[in-house]
Amino acid sequence: MLNYNDLIGLMATLYILVFALLVITKSNRTSKVKRIDNEFLKILTLSIKEGSIESLADLYNIYDGLLPVSRSEISEESHRKYLRRMLNKVSVELRLRVEDREEFMVMQGRIKYFISLIDQVSPFDSLPEVERNLLNDLQYYVTKKEDNGALRKIDEISSAIIIRNEQLKKAHNINFITVPLSIVSLIVTVYFGIISINN
Repeated sequence: MLNYNDLIGLMATLYILVFALLVITKSNRTSKVKRIDNEFLKILTLSIKEGSIESLADLYNIYDGLLPVSRSEISEESHRKYLRRMLNKVSVELRLRVEDREEFMVMQGRIKYFISLIDQVSPFDSLPEVERNLLNDLQYYVTKKEDNGALRKIDEISSAIIIRNEQLKKAHNINFITVPLSIVSLIVTVYFGIISINN
């Protein structure tokens, strides 16, 4: 039969093993995603430099070639956000590496063109769901020339912005309190851990 100290040691060992397994699994998944992102970024940058991407379909073909799962398994909105983010990264990458201003402007024009194509499909994808839906509704009312509906949506957007601002203030205040508290808790835990080891 295990005594108390052996049981504690066994539990601590199991905890460490499970924690290590979780860290290794997450690290492997993260490194695989980073590898795919870096490969896609390299191919996308080269393709934009060469001008070999002519349509959104070409962009999706490169993306599909590197994606480890079928595109149908991921939402279309996620694809657009990812492509938009990667195009912005390419823009930054080119700004840092291309010295010829005219050449950079041509490539930047291509990037802006593809971003505009992505935005035409769903211009508010990068926003939170509430704001995105409100802006889509507003766009609908404006195109239908329904002034009352558009004004109502503007009021709703105003309310949503106020609510979001209050949530941000509240989160900031909570972080302002919890971060120092967690640091103090960590120090106290380490202190009592050292004391218990010495006894």
